[in-house]
Amino acid sequence: MMKTPLYYVQAYRWGKIDNHSYVVGIFSDSSLAQAIAKKEEEFRGGKYECVVYIAELNEPIESYEL
Repeated sequence: MMKTPLYYVQAYRWGKIDNHSYVVGIFSDSSLAQAIAKKEEEFRGGKYECVVYIAELNEPIESYEL
């Protein structure tokens, strides 16, 4: 069970994980992370797709499914 989850936003060029990517940010609120991910995609004109991951300090990162 997670104590305090963190939401990690990663942007992938053309949505491909084996292409260029960068960290958009790390957030304490899932709604904020999703909103920032959407804004980043819009800002990049569709060239990047963002994924929100759930993370806990010192633990592996998991994908966040709605």
